[in-house]
Order: sequence, then C-alpha cells, then structure tokens
Amino acid sequence: MNPSLAENSVGHSPLPFKTINGDLSTALGDGRQWLVMKFGGTCLGTKEGLADVVQIVRSVLDENYIPVIVCSAISPGSKADGTTSLLLRASIEALEDGAESAHSTVRQIEDIHCNLAQELGLGEQVIADMRAECTELVSFLSAVEVVDELSPRMKDTIVCKGERLSCLLIGSVLEAHNVRTETMYLDSVFNKNFLQENDQGELLDQVTMRLGNYVRNRTEPENKSVVVTGFVGSIPGSLLSRVGRGYSDLTAGLLAAGLNSPELIIWKQVDGILTADPGRCPNAQVLPSITADEADELTFYGSEVVHQLTIKQVISKHQKPIRIVNAKCRDRSKGTIIEESGPGRRMVTTKGGVVIVHIKGDRRRHWTTQIFKVCESYNIAVDLVTTSVVQISLAIALPDLPTSTPASQHNGASYTLGKSANGFTRRKRLGSIEEQWFEFYQQDSSKDSDWVWIGNDDFKVMDDDNLPLNGAWVTKNLAGAIDAFKKLGQVTLSIRQVILSIVGRDMRGLVGTAAELFQTLAIEGVNIQMISQGASEINITTVIGKKDEERALRAVHDELVLTTNQK
Repeated sequence: MNPSLAENSVGHSPLPFKTINGDLSTALGDGRQWLVMKFGGTCLGTKEGLADVVQIVRSVLDENYIPVIVCSAISPGSKADGTTSLLLRASIEALEDGAESAHSTVRQIEDIHCNLAQELGLGEQVIADMRAECTELVSFLSAVEVVDELSPRMKDTIVCKGERLSCLLIGSVLEAHNVRTETMYLDSVFNKNFLQENDQGELLDQVTMRLGNYVRNRTEPENKSVVVTGFVGSIPGSLLSRVGRGYSDLTAGLLAAGLNSPELIIWKQVDGILTADPGRCPNAQVLPSITADEADELTFYGSEVVHQLTIKQVISKHQKPIRIVNAKCRDRSKGTIIEESGPGRRMVTTKGGVVIVHIKGDRRRHWTTQIFKVCESYNIAVDLVTTSVVQISLAIALPDLPTSTPASQHNGASYTLGKSANGFTRRKRLGSIEEQWFEFYQQDSSKDSDWVWIGNDDFKVMDDDNLPLNGAWVTKNLAGAIDAFKKLGQVTLSIRQVILSIVGRDMRGLVGTAAELFQTLAIEGVNIQMISQGASEINITTVIGKKDEERALRAVHDELVLTTNQK
C-alpha cells in the first residue's frame, strides 16, 4: 500500500479507528484505502470545474486509494443562484402560487444541468435521465399544491433532487474519462423504521455505521471510484431543519469516519481558511492550519468554514483531520488543515443580521432566570450576553432569510425588510433569488409570515446610529419574546447590529488583547455596543453597528490579526 495521505501531507500516520463493526481500514480486501472527498457546488457547475474534479480523482487513484466523492448540488455561479436555492424557491412557489408557477424554476434547473451535459458531450441517455429527475420533481411540487402544505420531509425530498442530478452528472463525467464509477443515491439508505428519535449523538453513531456499511457493501471490486449524494434521506425532524444547508459536509464527515478515511478533504473555490474574508480584507492570508476549536468558533460567528457538527464528528470524536483545498490548484497538500491541536492562529470574522434586546429592571429574585426562560419558551438562541446591576443585554442573530420582501409603507417612506438591516433599510435588492423566494411574505401577518412588524408604543427601537425608529421587522418568535420581556422591565431594541469576533488560541492567557481591540476600534471611531470574552479564552467578541462593519473589520484584521500572526 502506498503511504497514506495523512503521512504524505499531514505529518502523522492515520489514527486507529474502531466501531462496533470492528476495523474498517480497508475497503475490498485488496489493500486499498478509502479517501472521502466532498466537492462544493461551485466546483461542479462548469466545464472547467469538472475537468479539475477528473484530474483530482485520477491523482487519488494513482496513489491506490478508492475515492468517495460526496456531491453538493451544483452552483454555476454564486451559492445564492445555485440549484439548492432554486429548489427551495420552487417549493415556495408551489405552495403559494401553485405548481404551474414553479415549473419555470424547474425548467431553469433542468436547462442548467442538460446544457452542461451537452457541452461535455455526455450523450442522450444522461440528458434523458436528468429530464426524468426533473419530471419527478414537478410531481412532488404538484403534490405540495394539492395538499397545500410544505412539510419538512417534503422539503427534504425536493432539495435532494439537486444532489441526485449532481451525482448523475459527476458519475457520467468520470465514466466518460474511463474512470469506472459506482453512483449511489444515499437518500434511500434509511427507512422509516431505522431511525428513531434518539439523542443526537446516538443518532449520528447509527448514521455513521449505516453509511459506512452501505457504501462498502455496494462497491464492486472492479469499480475505481464512488460518487454519492450529500443528502442521506429524511432523518427524524428533517435533515434541513436539524442540520441546515451544510448537511453535505456532515455526510462527508460521517462517511470519512464510517469508512476510516485517513482524512476528510473538502474541495472549494477558495485557497483554504483565510485570516478574514478576502473580498472585504484585501490583505487576508491563507492559514496553513487551525485547531478544531478555532474552526468551531469561526463557524459560529459567521465564517463558512465547515459545519460545526462535522468538526465535532470528524475531528473531536474520530480524531481525523479535515483539509480545505482549492479545487483549481488540484494539490491536496495545499490549503488549510483543521486538527485537534496546533499552534493557534488569529482570524477575524463578522456575523450580520443581529439585534440587541436590552432589558432594564430591578434585578429582583430570579430575574435573570426568568429572562432566559422566556428565550427558551420562544426558541430564541442568544449569541452574546452582558449584564450590569440593573440591565441585561442579549445579542440575537435573526435567520439568514428572508433577505428581502416587498416594500411596505411606514411614515410615508418605502422600506424593505432585509437581513442586512433587520428592520428599516432603504436598500431593496431587486431581482435577487431570495427576494423572489420570499415574495409570499406579505405584510399581512394572517398570511402566516414568519416576520411581523412591531411598533414602539411601549418600548424603544434604535438603529445603528442610535437614532429612534417607530418600529422594526422581527421574527414572530422574537416579537413574542419582547412582549414577555416587557413584563420584566423596560425594553429597548437595537437593530442593524453586527457581531465582530477575533478568534485565536494564542489569546488564551495573553494580557492586553482586549485593550488593543478597544484602541483599534476607537481610532476608527467605532462604538462598541457589547463585548465579551468566551469562557474558552480563544475569542473576543464585540457587537457594533452595521454602518461600522467594513472599516472595523479591515482595521482589526490589519492591526491585530496580521501583525500577530507574522511574529
């Protein structure tokens, strides 16, 4: 057997891995080892990207591995314009306007895939199979219209079509390049009786075992590679609802554990994990490695690194590294490796869509407990908390969507609901996927909108300039929680806020970092609404106004991140 990937590029031998099934280190009894790789949708959406995939798979085969390729739904451009976003949009269209309205979106999805297949010369049968998948998709959308309901399970079923189409495309491309490939649709792995409502950890153990066995037992000895969907079927509570759109990362991670892959490789269109968003910080640099807890903090506070459950399952539980690599460079020794421990690096990230709820009261007995009981009752996740003698402040991130809805009239001016503002904003993103997706959110709350307008009759609403407003758009859950908070004290809602976090294990026990942060933001004229240092001591987190986000991010990156990493 060739040296393992871990020995070649990570610097250590694969760690032993045992499950209740025993040693899973070899695949077919011929000494070949599994290597699980997940490809992001933007890697798969163009002819050039697919050429990169073929070369990467061939290089893995040359090293005597069996590549297991976990596919996301393809995105020819941005993620917002990708297949998954279109499928979600079609599901909403079917529910609100009828299946006929969703057909144009399905045709758009069909054209994207069939045109790419034609460009690649994959043949009429592949195109026919793609059209058959889209025809079945139309049937599902028609069912949504008939029952007038979009259940979590039905949404899962609709979304999984994107990855079935992707697998069909990738498998056909590899076969066309003489790579014998087994294509598996993992949405049929679990039946209704297999998965019961269990503790999440136990559930994931079951899924890991079943996925590993499923792929292992269905791979014929003569096959050189395996292509699988990131979607694994309707788990209890819905995969989209319980895990979110990063579920393909988790599937890849569970497969890496179940097949004892020496590491999980995630191929993207970026060079790895950077010190900041390179689109906003021109001086951002690629980090050769970060630790699992640093990656976890980055993901929580806004960076799209790896799904948090993936980090927990692959690194913390099964002691396997995760590598983030740019598919264009085709060299998996590059990029960023995430491991359990390491030297520690500094990064900075921001998380938008944040509001602050300030509650001022008399701090009577169990006052704080009552506040958090309200949060639990209304399913409010609190990102950050600060307290004083008479006040508690809660930083709450509202959902990623809706990005925008039709304009509504307040105070004689036209405003649009949006994540970037979480309330008033005069910037309407016309024609965006998300705007069309959420056209059904009418201002009439009787339409079952998840968002409602709340006035400031008996509490204050402030913007990011700390100027008063006469109300704001919030989720129904938050509106209910605010009503409950009013019974506990005086409430002020600050909208258009952003969480800015410095993450780095090197800050643990280091004196003066918070002071440097204060000074840097003060020089830029940035007002800090809240500040907290995590119990792990690897992050310092602030809440600032949206208007200050860009210059604060660049200043903190250049003054506190780059200068420290270069020492």
